[in-house]
Amino acid sequence: MTAQPTNLSGLDLRAEIDSTVAMYRALFQQAGLTLDLHLGDDLPARALLDAQRLRQCLSNLLSNALKHTRKGGATVCVRQDPMGMLSLIVTDTGAGISPAVQDAIFEPFQRGPGPVPGTGLGLSISRALARRMGGDLDLLPTATGARFRLTVALDRVEEGVSIPAPALPPREAKLDLGGRLILVVDDISTNRFVAATHLRLMGAAVAEAASGTEAVAEMQARRPDLVLLDMNMPDLNGIETLRLLRALPEGAKLPVVAMTADATEAHRRHYLEQGLDGYVAKPLSTASLAAALAPHLAAG
Repeated sequence: MTAQPTNLSGLDLRAEIDSTVAMYRALFQQAGLTLDLHLGDDLPARALLDAQRLRQCLSNLLSNALKHTRKGGATVCVRQDPMGMLSLIVTDTGAGISPAVQDAIFEPFQRGPGPVPGTGLGLSISRALARRMGGDLDLLPTATGARFRLTVALDRVEEGVSIPAPALPPREAKLDLGGRLILVVDDISTNRFVAATHLRLMGAAVAEAASGTEAVAEMQARRPDLVLLDMNMPDLNGIETLRLLRALPEGAKLPVVAMTADATEAHRRHYLEQGLDGYVAKPLSTASLAAALAPHLAAG
């Protein structure tokens, strides 16, 4: 297995993992669930890793656990394995994954069972990203719930060695959305919940719709300042919903931003060519969402 080039930076490993888990802990707590983090003593203080890809993989696993867990919660255990790899094991107390579909869950568009089947892309994307980082993503046997192991090649950074970080928006940069109303359209309630949490952290008021039809009704009831629109909904998909929104008198000039797990550059170009005003990839972060919304909402 050969690792592909990544945006490597000297990373405070514990702080990076802790901050990602902390954001999801608030979501778990609001759902009446627990989320525990255990960091091994053998973890280096700093490591050479692609922080963005690591966050995306861990966020996908935590989002998946939140979606499929009704009681109990999830645990994240992070350590350095005997081969020197970074190992993150995410275990939940949800419904689990039946043997009939275990071999297919990493295939693109494979939907899980139950009332919240998911997009069918998160696990496939996470495995691909893990392999680009010299590791892998596997489903491990467990008596209850689901248990995933994410591994990533781990290079320590010696004390005193300076590693230039990639050019990313500063974390302290914030977008003030006070007084703005954002309509979040997604058929999966957990996805709406995550997006709404990020938006409220920026001061926005949030309306939600679980389908294209509901989005049209919300638009007619009250005009939002921007719409965050999932692209992979059943019945009316994102493009079909966009056309209905644009046909409304108040929808012609309304900013509509694609919010999707279709995370390639080709997908981004395609959606912009279809008339979307912007694009943000799942899993969301406050920084990525702010960057996508700022061109439309930063001024006045």
